[in-house]
Order: sequence, then C-alpha cells, then structure tokens
Amino acid sequence: MTAGYAADSDLAVPPGYSALPPGAADEIRAVEEEIDRTEAAALILAGNAGLDPYQKITMLGKLLLFDKTLSVNRNQACVFCHMPET
Repeated sequence: MTAGYAADSDLAVPPGYSALPPGAADEIRAVEEEIDRTEAAALILAGNAGLDPYQKITMLGKLLLFDKTLSVNRNQACVFCHMPET
C-alpha cells in the first residue's frame, strides 16, 4: 500500500496516510511568516504620504492580497494560494 496525504488537516486521516508530507509544516510556516513580513512592510509604506496615485493603487492591492482578515476564518491571506510572482 502506498502512503498518501490528506490535504486538509481538519479531516480524519485514515490509517496509512499522513496529514502532511515530511517538511510541509515547516514550509507552510515559512510562507506564513513571509506573508506577515510583506504585509507589515506594505502597511508601513502605505503610511507614506509621498506616494503617487499609481503607487497608492499598487499598495492597496498588496494590502488586500496579504490581509488574513478577509478570509472566512480570518487566518489565511489570499496570497497563500494566489502567489503574485507566478
């Protein structure tokens, strides 16, 4: 039998399956930390009164994309799945 992975850790994990592949929890934590750092930097930059209109629109988009409070459970930013660099 080949071990598989349950995609959602809230689901019951059947015998022979793992909730996450090895190292995935560390990778997820690193992505979440990067999201938090990027949002904090964007908030600081958004407070800069010297931004031109284009920069303000760009900053608004970044703030919305990195804001965790917009998710249903207020715990996951859109950028976690929808990565802007792809």
